[in-house]
Amino acid sequence: MIYQLLVTKFYYRFVKNVEYLWNYRFFSWIWTLSIIDPPKNYQINKVII
Repeated sequence: MIYQLLVTKFYYRFVKNVEYLWNYRFFSWIWTLSIIDPPKNYQINKVII
């Protein structure tokens, strides 16, 4: 029971971290795009955000 709880806790934390990293990469990519070429990528930003 305790073992199962620990595994679940670890897994949950792992998933949260992956989710956070993925979101961070995704939004930094959008942000970079908007800096490099704002007019062309403005539509992309509007749709996603």
